[in-house]
Amino acid sequence: MNENTIDCPLCGSEVETAIIVLNSFLSTEGEHELKSCKSCGFAFRVQLPNQSSKDVDMNKLGLVYGDYTAGTDTINERMMKRVKNIAKLYGPEPRLLDVGCGSGQLIQFANDNGWQACGTELNGQSTDERIFPVDICTADLPGHSRASFDLVHCHHVLEHVSDPKAFLIALASYVKPGGYLCVEVPNELESLASQIKRLLGKKYNGATAYFEHLNFFSPTTFQYLMGALPGFDTTYLRTPFIGYGYSFAHAFFDRFQVLISKGAVIEFLTQKEFELDGEK
Repeated sequence: MNENTIDCPLCGSEVETAIIVLNSFLSTEGEHELKSCKSCGFAFRVQLPNQSSKDVDMNKLGLVYGDYTAGTDTINERMMKRVKNIAKLYGPEPRLLDVGCGSGQLIQFANDNGWQACGTELNGQSTDERIFPVDICTADLPGHSRASFDLVHCHHVLEHVSDPKAFLIALASYVKPGGYLCVEVPNELESLASQIKRLLGKKYNGATAYFEHLNFFSPTTFQYLMGALPGFDTTYLRTPFIGYGYSFAHAFFDRFQVLISKGAVIEFLTQKEFELDGEK
């Protein structure tokens, strides 16, 4: 294998070339440029930009931080709906694991609504005993066995990890038979808004994507990733409405791009049909 060749994190195929159009769109270049797998189409990178130059890059590239959608400070509307809808499928006190739970707002909401909920968060120091500073890819969740949660929830985390396939398999191992795994990631390359910007020659100005995202999923590559889970049956994959609280024009546009399955995020719900070996 050529020393400039790397392997695709999803399918393992050799990846050699960068995507000029997408790198131009995302302002990614040099060591942190995007690569694309010719086999499965996955777009990713192996190195993030130098954080020490953040202020310079922010100004030079016109980057901005948008509304955070992972519930660190507020509970996202669609996150609450997920919990409410899935709760209808279970009896008293279903169990929830929220991986990458931020400050634990969703955990609190779930517990207030009849769940037994806990979570993991590596960023920051939490005094909440329900939040564990654990990387579930490399360590077990203290006090909780595998295949024991009715819902494992992971919201805007997979785009940050170096091995999304291994991370997904670790998530799935905590879902009990009959339980659900719900994952959401950004749709930064194939949303209608992004496609229009590319056609107009404009740049993607999301600072979080530029500085923190290693993986850039599309509905197709996300579906491919979820195919790595044996024992699960897909409930749905969609690009849901996220325009709660936005201006009328913004919300209307978001409704339209959702209608044609080109929304700003990708949401996937899948159900576990049977327990796998090694999960007891």
